[in-house]
Amino acid sequence: RTVRPAAMLLLLIFALYDACYLRLLIGPPLNANALLGLAEQLAVVVGAWAILLLARGDRPVGATVARITFGACSLVFGLAHFMAPVQTGNMVPAWLPGGQIFWAIATGAGHAAVGLGLIANRFAVPATRLGALMYMCFVLLAWLPGAFTHPTQWLRWEGAAISLCMGAALWLVGDLLASSQCRAGSERPKVGRVGGEASA
Repeated sequence: RTVRPAAMLLLLIFALYDACYLRLLIGPPLNANALLGLAEQLAVVVGAWAILLLARGDRPVGATVARITFGACSLVFGLAHFMAPVQTGNMVPAWLPGGQIFWAIATGAGHAAVGLGLIANRFAVPATRLGALMYMCFVLLAWLPGAFTHPTQWLRWEGAAISLCMGAALWLVGDLLASSQCRAGSERPKVGRVGGEASA
């Protein structure tokens, strides 16, 4: 009974955050960095919306909007990695093989691949699963170790929290898309073997 009210509350809270980032984005003064914050909060809004759509049943238009919106957010995340590889790399543990810049670019490519898969609707559900796994790696490898060693640095806790929220939201979008695909498959008429008649 509490799932839908909780989803609506999350949607409203993160939509309010989005409004704050939108105000920074349109200025004045113009703050281009607000686009990343806008996309992060919007991704969580989409996840909350996916819960509501799943609870209400068949909503193909809503699923399409959720898929494309999260895909656009993923492209923004990838662009942020590509435009600031050094700053992104500084968040990568130095002990990971390959180097920090490599992982900054690789995860940027991962974000871009998720975004393109969702927007083009090609391997969209697997893209949500792999993308959510990537977010979990961010939490476990990049954010939480530093949060425990530097507990007073709030940005590390915030990074872990928003990464968990975005990973969960992406997984929920995958659930929504998988549910829509199952419904579409079950509604297709089956051709009978005798006389080519359609059977239920």
